[in-house]
Amino acid sequence: MAIVTGMEDPRKGRAFVNFRELAKAVNTIIILMGASRIGEIAKELIEGGLDPGTYVAIITRAYMGNSRVTITTVGKLATGEVSVEHPSVIVVGDVVREGLKAMKIAGINFEMDA
Repeated sequence: MAIVTGMEDPRKGRAFVNFRELAKAVNTIIILMGASRIGEIAKELIEGGLDPGTYVAIITRAYMGNSRVTITTVGKLATGEVSVEHPSVIVVGDVVREGLKAMKIAGINFEMDA
């Protein structure tokens, strides 16, 4: 598992998070502050070998009254079919599929866009 930022300071001169490499290195990626770059990030994950059908959970406004969970795929994010609002935590990987089972058992509402 890797927990990474989706938004790096451009003044650093280079990016330290390599999403292409992460696609091969771990089976779960948690992206913080990545809403505005999620299309680009998803494309990099696919270029790194991640299956476009890999599930993604987008947790928007967690713990707020208007929180929302959206389930989609890396491919849909890469093509812009699904957008991500701020603030969101983005979870990529097979853990999302397992999380769906737990959410159904617990009665947690989510939107399926996969």
